[in-house]
Amino acid sequence: MTNLKINPTFRDLIPPLAPYELEALEAELRHWARAYAPIITWNGTIVDGHHRYEICKKYSLPFKTEEKDFKTERDARKWIIINQFSRRNLTDFVRVELVLAYEDMHKEEAEENSKSNLVQFQVADNQESTEFQNFGTRTPKSQKERHESSVEGKLGKLAGVSREQIRKGKKLKEPGVCTDKEIKQLREGKVKISKKFMEKRRDKRVEDLKATEFPEGKYRVIYADPPWDYKTGENSKNTADPELQYPVM
Repeated sequence: MTNLKINPTFRDLIPPLAPYELEALEAELRHWARAYAPIITWNGTIVDGHHRYEICKKYSLPFKTEEKDFKTERDARKWIIINQFSRRNLTDFVRVELVLAYEDMHKEEAEENSKSNLVQFQVADNQESTEFQNFGTRTPKSQKERHESSVEGKLGKLAGVSREQIRKGKKLKEPGVCTDKEIKQLREGKVKISKKFMEKRRDKRVEDLKATEFPEGKYRVIYADPPWDYKTGENSKNTADPELQYPVM
């Protein structure tokens, strides 16, 4: 049996199979007594097929290899990500994470080539995002914002998710926004990107209100719930919740 090399960078780039997926793959390979799909390698190092390789080694099953010709390790990593979009049942958040990693590699490549103009999927990030700082305000989109919107749309198309999922997923991945537990839930698909984003946006609004100094005293006010129907009945597909839209009393 051929001994292949394992690069942890390649192996850990893609989330591991869920236990039930791994069991199903093992049962399939044992049933056919071989791995029909070739294990993809680059200079003798596995770039796709780590699980199949381990199962074949465990049960001494034969397998084939297919050697790819990549110029650099980064090219191999980009191929791994693109290859997974069409083959794995990935959750939306994992797709967002992978395509953002792909974008970073593309930006690194552009910088190394000293390209002066913006290239496809390259995002200028020299300005601080105000997504969680200016809720409720609408200003004309700047050239940077229009470019980011276009890039997010292209990234979404590549990953098989929407532009909004890219935008919101990117915010949720920012340091300090989500806990490790919340990220795990998003990766497993237990919580949708849009729902977690609305929760974080509401929390930000609440924090801002708590930090605001209001005048003391008694005032005559009229308090009313907004005159729209969220349609959140049992048979409704709308999952919106008033508490996720604004701080309720």
